[in-house]
Amino acid sequence: ETLDDFHALLVLLLHETLAMITDGKLIPDRSEWGPYLLLLPGIDRVLQRVASVTQLQVCSESDDQQCRHFFTVTPKRDLPPLLWADDEATAKDIAGRWLRGSALQQAVPRYVASVRRDWQQASVTFRAIPNLRSKLGDDNLELILDFSLYRWAYQVIDSRSIWWAGSRHLVPMLDLVNAAATDEMPANAPVHRTTLDEQATNAITYAATSFASGEQLLEDYGQPNHVLFLYHGFILPVNKHDCVRIDLEIPFKDDPTYLDSVRRRLHASRFMSPYYTTCLKPGLFTAPSETQAKGQHK
Repeated sequence: ETLDDFHALLVLLLHETLAMITDGKLIPDRSEWGPYLLLLPGIDRVLQRVASVTQLQVCSESDDQQCRHFFTVTPKRDLPPLLWADDEATAKDIAGRWLRGSALQQAVPRYVASVRRDWQQASVTFRAIPNLRSKLGDDNLELILDFSLYRWAYQVIDSRSIWWAGSRHLVPMLDLVNAAATDEMPANAPVHRTTLDEQATNAITYAATSFASGEQLLEDYGQPNHVLFLYHGFILPVNKHDCVRIDLEIPFKDDPTYLDSVRRRLHASRFMSPYYTTCLKPGLFTAPSETQAKGQHK
């Protein structure tokens, strides 16, 4: 049994993170990705968690300011929603206070619940792959399956992946390019796109517009604010892709026959879930003229 691309990337990310910890000390140079990993949101919480279950030596009084910075825990409000809570109930409570009246009030706890289900499945799958345990070692495998670490890596991949050829990739530096608000880019600026060159060797991403030397690079993520907030933890004040999120749900009855009937009807219509999300934007529908409106009521 092997891992799919997503979970292989998740294991690699956590393996490189744990590689920075040697003999109970944090040594970023132990991983080629060290400088990049220490920039990722929530890394301080990951290191705190590792310190709590291992003999990791947290910075002492004699250590420099840079070391102590890595262990300064970020407030929850500054983190993406997936990192707010460990379980659906707590996420629902937090979302109820911070996102009341928004469609994301329900979306955030569902997201947390879906990741927790994935982690529970991974806890079985990962342990059943013999070569994974032999390559990682028992201790590191168990740390990778610690929910706090697993969830952090899941969020990093969900928010920072660069797609090409139908697969996710983590690309240090490219994934540090911030999203541009609509009024920060030319009207004809394209949405971010990465492709492989003709030799399928290099990934190519063209800048959306010209940037002066020393100017911050920005790009159009091409996503509405509800997607940006749920997966990245921010919104854009001016966003031409924004829309009103509407969540639809088919309620289930505790009846096996009914459940089977609903599932078959959903699958027949190519729906894999009882949840459906759509988004409405101005201009999608044209209001009928007065004559048309009168005709509809005859």
